[in-house]
Order: sequence, then C-alpha cells, then structure tokens
Amino acid sequence: MKIVTTPYDISDLDILNHADAYIVGNSHYAVRLAHSFTIQEIHDIIDKGHLLGKEVYISINKIFVQNELEELKTYLNAIEQYNPDGIIFADLGVLNLAKKANIVSKLIYNPETLIVNYQDMNFYLAQGIKAVIISKEVTLENLKICGEKANGNVGILGHGYYHLFYSKRKLIKNYFDYYHVSSEDYISNYSMYIKEHTRPEMFHIYQDENGTSIMSSSALSSLEYIRDIAASGISFMIIDGIFEDINYLSVMVDSYYVVLNNNKKITTDYFALMYPDHKYDSGYFFKKISIRK
Repeated sequence: MKIVTTPYDISDLDILNHADAYIVGNSHYAVRLAHSFTIQEIHDIIDKGHLLGKEVYISINKIFVQNELEELKTYLNAIEQYNPDGIIFADLGVLNLAKKANIVSKLIYNPETLIVNYQDMNFYLAQGIKAVIISKEVTLENLKICGEKANGNVGILGHGYYHLFYSKRKLIKNYFDYYHVSSEDYISNYSMYIKEHTRPEMFHIYQDENGTSIMSSSALSSLEYIRDIAASGISFMIIDGIFEDINYLSVMVDSYYVVLNNNKKITTDYFALMYPDHKYDSGYFFKKISIRK
C-alpha cells in the first residue's frame, strides 16, 4: 500500500521521505487543500518529486460552473506539460475535458460521497482512469470487499479530518455581513470552528474563494486497521495534513510507514498521548449509514 500525503512546502518532500506520493494544488481549482501552491511551485514540486522517485498528484477537485470550463481547459493543458503522475477530480466535467486532452489515464476520481460499493468503483475504473478513492462513509467490512473486488487502483482516506459539508455559498461572509461586521480576518482562516446546539463537538469550518467547508471534529485514525485494509487489495492511503503542520504530518507518515512495512504495532493511543489537544476516531469504519428499520 502506498502512502500519499499533503506537503505544505517544497522543502517538506525531504522530511516526508517515507511517503510514496504527494498531493498538491492551487485553491483556484481545488478545495480542502492543506496548502495552496502557485503554478510555478507545483511545477517545482513535480520536478523534485520525480528526482526523489516519488509520484505527485494535482488536486482539481472543486465543482466547476459553466463559465469556468475554458479556464479549466487551459489549466489542464498547462499542468499536463509538467508531467504530473495523477490528477484528482470530483467534477465529471474534468473527465470529459481530459478525454479531449488524452490524459484520462492520469485521473483519480474522488467525489467524496458517491463511491460506496465495488460496482460503482469498477464502473469508473473501466473508463480507463488511474484510480478511484472510496467514500469516507464506507464501513471497514465493505472497504475490504471493495479492495478484494477492485479491477484497478483504489485508495482511501487513511488519516486526517474528513469532509462533512460543502457549499459554494460564502456562509462565513454572509454571517458577518448580517451583523455588519468585517469578515476579512475570518476568510481562508483554518482556526475557525462551528458548534451546533444539539452536539458537543466543535467542527472545523472555513471559507475561501470556492465556498464553505465543514470538516469533522475528530481526525480519522486507521492505525489499528491499516494492515488488514492493505491486505484486502486497497492500493493507497491518504494522510491529509489539513489544519496541521509539517512536524505533526511527518510523525503520522512515519508511524503508518512503520506499521505497514515493519510489522510493528502502533495504536491510536500513541497519537493521543503525543497530541493531547487532538481527538481521534475510527470515522465510519463501524458506523452503518442509511440503514432504516
């Protein structure tokens, strides 16, 4: 199983040396990035990653509206010249443009919530794309089934905060506008939280030029289960560093590397002791959704 992670700077590639691949992107074309890189920085990271023998994936996972398609086409053509190893997308319009550009084989489909069974997964793999990322709501049992029945490369979110809600509306700005207060300090601010009256948890919330996202209150940790998941045939796992820093991320990457490659047992309690201000859970591994009695 490959480890894929999200650097914050080109220098992080040297620190995250146990990762097999990196995800980078620009916030004009992608959402929920750990860091937004300029086009030149993306080019430099691809070059350095290849020199290190690593793969580099470009995230283009926002939902595009009609008048953005020409700009998207130009961007796809530009980054293809840099020779990325993969392009992560969520909008099927990207697939159509990639067909015209003859780069379908580099696409990695990650619609967040739609890939919940192996038939959907294999349908998209049959389109000739590089890989599919299974939705976070899938239980551990069903993840293994997907791995066993995969007709190609399949990935998962293995560690990090998971996406709960997204709107293209500027909800934080709208909130402060209602109270006639400037929202300038709260846009693209990763230290914001929101709490519902009916729940004790504080959920990450942030707004950028693409809209508003709400993320989980706890970070998913799959340390106890990752070897079984790898044995089922899942090709790669993502360690997402959003809301974190390079010191934290390097510990996560190294820990999963040791568990996967050295047959050493490390539990989530290890993380909890090191980072007492963090909360961890097993995500949806043991939660069945949409089950009605």
